[in-house]
Amino acid sequence: MSFDHHRYREIRVLGTGGFSNVYLVEDRYTGQQLALKVIKSIKLNRKNIIRLQDEFLLLHSLKHQNLVRVYDIGFQSDTQSVYYTMEYCRRTNLMSFLMEATEQRMVDAMVQILRALNFIHSHDIIHFDIKPENFGIIEQDGNFVIKLLDFGLFMPKSQIRTSSVRGTLQYMAPELFSKAPRDHRLDLYSLGVVYLKILLTRNHIKQDSKYVDFEKLNSQQLKSIREQALLAIVSRLVKRNPDDRYRNAYHVLEDIRTLYKRSDKLVPTGDATRMFFEPRFVGRNNELNYLKVLFVSSNIQTFQTSFVLIRGESGVGKTRLMQEVRIYAQLTGYKVREAWCTTTGDNFGVARQLFSQLMPTYDESVGERYGEDFARMFQ
Repeated sequence: MSFDHHRYREIRVLGTGGFSNVYLVEDRYTGQQLALKVIKSIKLNRKNIIRLQDEFLLLHSLKHQNLVRVYDIGFQSDTQSVYYTMEYCRRTNLMSFLMEATEQRMVDAMVQILRALNFIHSHDIIHFDIKPENFGIIEQDGNFVIKLLDFGLFMPKSQIRTSSVRGTLQYMAPELFSKAPRDHRLDLYSLGVVYLKILLTRNHIKQDSKYVDFEKLNSQQLKSIREQALLAIVSRLVKRNPDDRYRNAYHVLEDIRTLYKRSDKLVPTGDATRMFFEPRFVGRNNELNYLKVLFVSSNIQTFQTSFVLIRGESGVGKTRLMQEVRIYAQLTGYKVREAWCTTTGDNFGVARQLFSQLMPTYDESVGERYGEDFARMFQ
């Protein structure tokens, strides 16, 4: 088994990539449907394990409404495989989503994508694989949220060299094929190609190749595109020379506001800090380091440590501390079970939560085997 089937029930395959598969699964503990990404067995090596772990840790540290949210990471000892879970997006192709959409909806989607790109670029991260398949869409009550997916090729800007070539060929910026400097404008170029393909397809302009070159389009083709304002933005995004493109996502949004008379902001008004940014983990480093030591000590390896009690007033950082401990434990190879209690909770609350995780297939025979007092904890 490539992941923990005791906890996750496989429903179907969502997709397959160069080095990983993505499944739709049900978390037996919560009943929630999740997407689970796991390394293919034929691609299982130390480099790809580190790559998947780095992707998870990046998404765990970067919290934004337009980035896919990750939950848990696991290590399957029998296959030596690594996997992680993330929120499930029912739609995962921007092109099909926007093919019949109104122009306003297309612009709404671009604004959300620009917010995601601005956020990761401000954290020195370049995605390197912007393409239609790497956008998830969550729809509810007539509204939608775009989620940027698959950070498997990401790289910090400070680590990029002129020899760094990565991405999906038909969306890659020209400078990737030369020794020219490269930066976050790579992602903006790819976004431009995505939207150019959508515009050409929506307007029934046939292309001889899947590789689109804006400069090879003739004037008649360009005039036949109904969304002229959006085309003007796209035409600048896909300039071959990076210096001729928009400098960053903010300048793209400026043109959107001007051409469409909109008032969008890269960070929406409201409690933006709470909604979009994960604060750095500070103030509990001593406690975190102490708990990390436990995971590599001989005591916990031989199960001689019974438990560690973490207590404190509300708001002092207990939940965040346990989140960091959970991720560290999962990366170390442990399976983590969580339970919560309060001073007003019932006596069996924690035990019920833990046993329901350890025994997700509970049935009436539990009472017969272990006694009615034990069985009452599940009722």
